[in-house]
Amino acid sequence: MKASHHSVWSCCSKKNFHSLKRVESAMVSAAAEFNGGPIGLATLKRSLGFQQGEHGQRLGQVRLSKRLFKSTLEEQQKTKKRKRLTAATREKARQARQEKEAEEG
Repeated sequence: MKASHHSVWSCCSKKNFHSLKRVESAMVSAAAEFNGGPIGLATLKRSLGFQQGEHGQRLGQVRLSKRLFKSTLEEQQKTKKRKRLTAATREKARQARQEKEAEEG
């Protein structure tokens, strides 16, 4: 929820007073971008009949690429951590087996 609030306030600053209509439009805009990414916001604008310029499309693609890269990077880090923990657990189990065999043999 905190991330969605950040999206709203980046569209409509808390420092200045804004009308209810402005805050509501910021909410819709932030929700569209939060849920669908920069491309989702462009889709919403197209459905409302607004044209998005070439620069806006390019910026949306750049934002989407960064978002996907960050998501992939976080997932890779989680996978690496999980693999390290699994390897450490296997190593402990192997050492325990060796100690048990040494005691028996």
